[in-house]
Amino acid sequence: MSMSSLGTYAWDGTENLMGNDRYHSFVRMRPDADMNKVRSEIKQLLKRILPWDDLKQIGCVDAGIELESVAGQRTKDTTVRTTSIILLVVAFVMLFTAVMNYILVVISLLVNRARQVALRKVLGAPHREFYTMTLKEAGIHLIMALAMMTLLLLAGKDWISELMGVGITTLFSRQTFMVLTVVCLVVLICCGILPGAIYSRIPLTYAYRLYSENKRLWKLSLLAFQFVLTTMLLCVLSTVYRQYDYMLSKDMGYQYDRVAYVNVSALHGDSIYSLAREIERLPCVEKTAASYSLFCEWQSGDNVLLPGNPRELFNCANLFFAEQGLVETMGLELVRGRGFKRLEHPGWTQEMLVDERFAQRMKEVAGIDDVIGQQFVNSSVGDEYPMTVVGVVKNFVMGSLVSRDERPMMVTNGNVFTHYIMMKLQAVTAENMQAVQQLCDRLYPDADLSVKPYAAELADCYNDTRHTRDMILIGCLASLLITLIGLIGYVRDEVQRRSRELAIRKVMGASAHELQRLFLRSIAVIALPSIIIGTALGWYLSTLLMQQFPDKMPLSLASFAVCALLVLCIIVAVVYLQTRRVSNSNPVNYLKTE
Repeated sequence: MSMSSLGTYAWDGTENLMGNDRYHSFVRMRPDADMNKVRSEIKQLLKRILPWDDLKQIGCVDAGIELESVAGQRTKDTTVRTTSIILLVVAFVMLFTAVMNYILVVISLLVNRARQVALRKVLGAPHREFYTMTLKEAGIHLIMALAMMTLLLLAGKDWISELMGVGITTLFSRQTFMVLTVVCLVVLICCGILPGAIYSRIPLTYAYRLYSENKRLWKLSLLAFQFVLTTMLLCVLSTVYRQYDYMLSKDMGYQYDRVAYVNVSALHGDSIYSLAREIERLPCVEKTAASYSLFCEWQSGDNVLLPGNPRELFNCANLFFAEQGLVETMGLELVRGRGFKRLEHPGWTQEMLVDERFAQRMKEVAGIDDVIGQQFVNSSVGDEYPMTVVGVVKNFVMGSLVSRDERPMMVTNGNVFTHYIMMKLQAVTAENMQAVQQLCDRLYPDADLSVKPYAAELADCYNDTRHTRDMILIGCLASLLITLIGLIGYVRDEVQRRSRELAIRKVMGASAHELQRLFLRSIAVIALPSIIIGTALGWYLSTLLMQQFPDKMPLSLASFAVCALLVLCIIVAVVYLQTRRVSNSNPVNYLKTE
C-alpha cells in the first residue's frame, strides 16, 4: 500500500526516521523519463530534506534510493537462473528422447518399407519426394501431439497453474507461442529430414530382393542416448527429493510439530488477549502465546544502541512483541536468564529476549560479556524506552533454510500489535484443529480467523523447491516411458529378425536362459557405459542445483548408485520379458517356413 495509507492500518513510524528507513517500493516512471536524470534529482532532493547532521552523528555516512528496472529483475536472481537451467535441461531431455525414439521407430519400419521406396525410385521418383513424405508424416504426428497437449493443459489447468505459479493463460502469450513455434519447427525438421535422408539412400536393387540391413548400430546409438538422459534425470530427481525432505526434517532450533496458529490481524489488543486465554483453556491446548510474527516469515529490522550513546552498533531482526509462553510454545531453549512474565492485561513491558547471536555481537562491538540485565535501545522506540534483556535463547533459524536470516534477534514482552496466536496442541489432529476453529468462530463470527498448522506454513516456504521437484518428476517419468517404448521396440525387432537363429540355437541344445543372456549381453554393451555417463551428468547437474540452497544436504554416492541400478534393472526386466516368449516357444514354429 502507499506510505500515506500505512498509518491508517498499522504503526508507520513517521516520528522515527533513525532505523526506520529501509523500504521497498515501486515507482511508475513517465514514458519519456531519463533514469539517470531521475537518480540525480532524487539525490538532490535527499540532500535537502534529510537531517544529515543527525545521521552522521549516529554513524551514517550515506543514505539514498536505488532505482532498478523491474524488467529482467527476476532473471538476475541466482536461484531463478539455476532453476531455469535445470528445467531447460529437463525439457531438452524430454524433447530429445522423444525425437530419438521417433527416429528409432522410423528405422525399425525401414525393413518393411524398403521395397516400396525402392520401387518408387525405379519409377523415377526424385529424392525430394521421400523428404516430402517423411515431413508430411512427421507433421501429422506433430499436429496430433499439439492437439493432445492442448487437451492435457485444459484438463489439468488448475494443477498446472499451481505448479507454475502463474495462470494457464500465460502459456498462450505471444512469447510462448514464438518459443513453441521454434521448438515445433526443430522437431519437425529432425523427425522429417533425417528419416527422409535414410529413405533416399536405399539402393534400387532392393526393389526385387529382400532388405537385409537392420541398422542395428543406429538403433543402439539412439538407445544409448536415451539411457544416458533417463539416468541423468533420475539422479537429479533423487537429489531434489532428498533435499526437499532434508529441509522439512531439518532441526530449526525450535519445535513446531505440535504447533498451530491463528491469524488475528482483524482483532484488536483486548480481543486478542481474551481469545488467547480462551484458547488456552481448551483441553487439547497445552500453551498459547500471542506473537507479532512467525519465525518462518521475513523479519523487519532495527538498529541497536546503548542508552545515551547515538552510535548505532548493529542491525538485528526485531520480532517486536510476543507474550509469556513463547519459549514453551515454540520449544525454544533458554540458555541464560528467564522468559517473559505473564501480563494480566493488554500492554507491553520493556523486557526483551535475545538470542546467542545478539549476545555474541554485543560482546564483539561493545565489550559486554553478559547481556542479562543490560539496557539497550532499539531504533523503533528510541531513547524514551530503553529495553532490559531478561533472557537469552539458543540460536534458531529465522526464515527458512532457503532464505535464512542470519541477523541477531530480539523480541519484546507484550501482547499488543500482535498478529498471531501461537498454540501448542496435544497433537495436530483434525479434531483438535476443529475444536480451536469452532471456538474462534463462536467468539468472533464476523472475523476471518483460520487455524492452520505451523508445519504447513513452513512447508510453503519451500514451494519453489517442491514445484521444481514435481516438474523434474514429470520429465523423468516421460523420459523413462519413452525410453521403455524404444527399448521394447528394439528388442521386439531384434527377436523377430533373429527368431530363426534363436530356433537353430535351441535345436542345438541352447537353454532358454542362454538365449536371453545373448540379448542381455548385446544390450549391456551400450547400457552399462550409458548408465555410468548418465550418472556422472546427474552428479554434475545435482551439484549445480544444490548451489541455490544455503543449507544443503551432502550428495550421496549411494543414492546415485541406486538410481543407476534401478535403470539397469528396468532394462534387464524389459529384455527378459520381451525374449521370454521366443526363448520358451517351439523352434519348429520359426523353422517350418525354411
